[in-house]
Amino acid sequence: MQTSAVKVENIAFMHIKGTSATKEAIKFACSDDYPCEGLYLEDIDLVSSSGGMTKSFCWEAYGSSSGLVNPPACFPC
Repeated sequence: MQTSAVKVENIAFMHIKGTSATKEAIKFACSDDYPCEGLYLEDIDLVSSSGGMTKSFCWEAYGSSSGLVNPPACFPC
């Protein structure tokens, strides 16, 4: 089975505050063939709606962050 993919690049997520219904409040699940590149996170604060900790998940996602980013960005260095 073959799946299709779209190239995602140069997208900024800025000044986002709220609650997440899932543990993975930030999730970038990108393609092996077309990784997400140039992602940018700034001033993000996502807390769990159930009171627990949130986390981020990255698969083939590359970018940078600045300022407060909660949960911390998962981009590789």
